[in-house]
Amino acid sequence: MLLLFVAWEAVGFLDMLRDYYTSNQHWELPSIGDMLVQNFYRGAVDSILLMGLIFGKKYYENKLDYIKLQNGQKELELKVLRSQYDPHFLYNCLNTIDALVDYSPKEKVKEYIAHLASLYRYLIHSKDEEIATLEDEISLARNYFYLIETRFGNDYNFEIIEQEKPKAN
Repeated sequence: MLLLFVAWEAVGFLDMLRDYYTSNQHWELPSIGDMLVQNFYRGAVDSILLMGLIFGKKYYENKLDYIKLQNGQKELELKVLRSQYDPHFLYNCLNTIDALVDYSPKEKVKEYIAHLASLYRYLIHSKDEEIATLEDEISLARNYFYLIETRFGNDYNFEIIEQEKPKAN
């Protein structure tokens, strides 16, 4: 930035010299007061331009840092949410399987285990991916809803309403 300021001043000085040598008029030296006022205003304008460039650069750097920080925070929140599936949820599912073995038909137990395995398979394969397809997320939701509905019976009722897929032209 200092180099830019020096270059700006040099261009102004060279412009003044060019005007002096290309004009056919005789120049008189300005009074000290006029020179001070002129240099003050010119210096003020140059300083304002330089400060504007510096502050503009800092503003955009800070904005970029803020956006990066927000993205990092969202990624961390997503990882925390995914990690919450693990211990407590698995413990509750195993308790549900224990109860199903005692009081439900064998097919119901197998179906519950298949949904649980499918849910965890998806979580393991997608843990490092940032983007998932809508179909995969709907499948995850269906498996999760099945596990919750089986565990709590009629206390929870979930429904996924899908819109018709748009047809490609």
